[in-house]
Amino acid sequence: MDTDQYSLPTLDTAIATFNQGDFYDCHDHLEALWMAAEPVDKAFYQGMLQIAVGFYHLGNENWRGAAILLGEGVNRLRPFAPHYRQIAVDQLIDCGWAWLQALQQVGPEMVIPLSRALNQAVCRSQDPRLQPLSRFPSLELTVDDQHLCLPLPLVAPIPDFSQA
Repeated sequence: MDTDQYSLPTLDTAIATFNQGDFYDCHDHLEALWMAAEPVDKAFYQGMLQIAVGFYHLGNENWRGAAILLGEGVNRLRPFAPHYRQIAVDQLIDCGWAWLQALQQVGPEMVIPLSRALNQAVCRSQDPRLQPLSRFPSLELTVDDQHLCLPLPLVAPIPDFSQA
């Protein structure tokens, strides 16, 4: 029988899977961290987890699940802004909020184009030949005659102004 203790994923691993658009695996990593976290960190991990699951639902055309979890995740992370654990939480909040607003603007009947845009954005973020030049890349699209400009779902580190 193996007596090695289960090894928790790191926050860096969870962030990497989020930034790769692998929101399901990110959920697994964050859930393990959340369950093992000290009480002061639980809401932080849960908020990140909810945003990851919100994007997972959106990628699977689940408007209701995406809207609920993006909203809950954004609100749960607000007390940790502008940054926590070397993460630019304010940017993650802004990203989740922008996608939630877009979901609410287009409504459930137009979730498919929004879902496709998210999936294309994830593919774009993984292709080094297509990496945008801006630090905080965005995606522009038109859904049902509504022009949307949405940030790519990325968890960013705190900006290091000391090297400016």
